[in-house]
Amino acid sequence: MDENEYRDLYHSVNQLRCCFEKAMLTRRFGCSKLVKINIADREAAACADDSAQAQCKTLLGLLRKNAAFALKTASTHNALPHAKEIKAQCGGIIGIAQVLEAADEAPAGVKDIHACIQQAIQTYGSLEQLPYPDIVKTITHFEGRKKRNRRG
Repeated sequence: MDENEYRDLYHSVNQLRCCFEKAMLTRRFGCSKLVKINIADREAAACADDSAQAQCKTLLGLLRKNAAFALKTASTHNALPHAKEIKAQCGGIIGIAQVLEAADEAPAGVKDIHACIQQAIQTYGSLEQLPYPDIVKTITHFEGRKKRNRRG
């Protein structure tokens, strides 16, 4: 299957795409609203709930906006390059979990992103009122997977 066929099939099968798909596919995160989709030998993540997906979309936009300077990006409306998107998604959710737990050390992952977001809204009143300066610190310090040496 070539890349164009995959993309077309992906969009036809995954109509409610998980906003935190890149984070989900790292296997360090889970979500009670996650629907896994297998296409050929690849895996995709979808959301089972329209309102949960809308909340996640809003949150991801706020994470990108607040971390724009730290991620050295000008535009926050479109998806970021892969490594920066991983930092925004993974570091953002870990940062939220860390401020909710008032922990000194960041957790390695989050079992349920939806529950974490609901707890954050309950604690801070809305997504807009989260302590983004603290969350951005976690985004900045988040390191994805190390590059592998591809030589044999």
